[in-house]
Amino acid sequence: ENGSSDIKSIVFGLFALIGFIIIVYSIFMGVVGEPLASVADSVFVAAIIGSFTLVGTIVGRVFLKK
Repeated sequence: ENGSSDIKSIVFGLFALIGFIIIVYSIFMGVVGEPLASVADSVFVAAIIGSFTLVGTIVGRVFLKK
């Protein structure tokens, strides 16, 4: 039961993190405009992949402990 609540908080944290990244990204795009758009896109994708990898690792460790 404790493990499932840990996973729920991790998943919620992931969604909060992605939402935060999207908000920062959209503000950044509005301020900077087109010149850095391609750089921002690659950073944006890397940030999402990194957060998914991090959460996947944490969830995997939680499942392995059981």
